[in-house]
Amino acid sequence: FAFSNMMGAIGLHLAASPIVVGACVNAFYIGGNFGMLAGIRRHLHLAPRWGWGAALVSGVLAVHALPVMQGAPLARLLAFTPIVCAIDLAAARLLWRRGEDEVRASYLPLIMLQLLAALQQAVRLAVMAAAASDPSNPTYGQYVRTSGALATLLYVSLATMCCALIVTHQQTLALRRASL
Repeated sequence: FAFSNMMGAIGLHLAASPIVVGACVNAFYIGGNFGMLAGIRRHLHLAPRWGWGAALVSGVLAVHALPVMQGAPLARLLAFTPIVCAIDLAAARLLWRRGEDEVRASYLPLIMLQLLAALQQAVRLAVMAAAASDPSNPTYGQYVRTSGALATLLYVSLATMCCALIVTHQQTLALRRASL
């Protein structure tokens, strides 16, 4: 996620190719979301499936070479938002289904965060689609970029706290079991 935001900032301040910057931003962002899912899978003692993540990121980079992706940010959002939403929803579903009753309570904040992240992506897409239907207001694009960066920062901060809560709760349970 940090690389995604750094590439976005670099793209705003340098005269870099917008499609190259956009490809890197999208690839790093989707890679970050997949990394979260892989981390959850690993926590649940499942294979992280890094090969799938590498293939997904490579596919994102390759799709940017298509002419339809070259000039339209809405086309890129339409292509990649469902992928990000699917990753977030898969992570929430996995935590819900795999959590035993005594640890599910510690998973709930992260489940809710994943669901909110998917909702944020869907709202962002809807706002961008509305902006495309009203080209007289150019502030939509800036609003979408700024709100996306802030949402990513908030997501990373809250996800870190949620993961710390899970680890702390599991350590408490292990200590309780050991004492019994």
